[in-house]
Amino acid sequence: MSIYLAVFASSYLFVGAKAIQQLQVCNYQFKYVLPTSMVLAACEIFLVYNVAKEGWNIWLWLALGSGAGLGAMTSMAFHKRRCGK
Repeated sequence: MSIYLAVFASSYLFVGAKAIQQLQVCNYQFKYVLPTSMVLAACEIFLVYNVAKEGWNIWLWLALGSGAGLGAMTSMAFHKRRCGK
């Protein structure tokens, strides 16, 4: 797997999980917050390490940004389907 695909996937998961965690906090779902935080920590470590290793370039920026945007939109769609809002 290329580093760009891995960064895209990790960014997608990171932002999607962050949005889900925000909903968990708002809805007082205490039992889900810690496991979600562990997923966030793993993704963040992976992303910081790979960005530091690769340095700035346009492909890394595109992978990171598009993964984050799609992760947020997926989380929004999931929430809308789940809650009907």
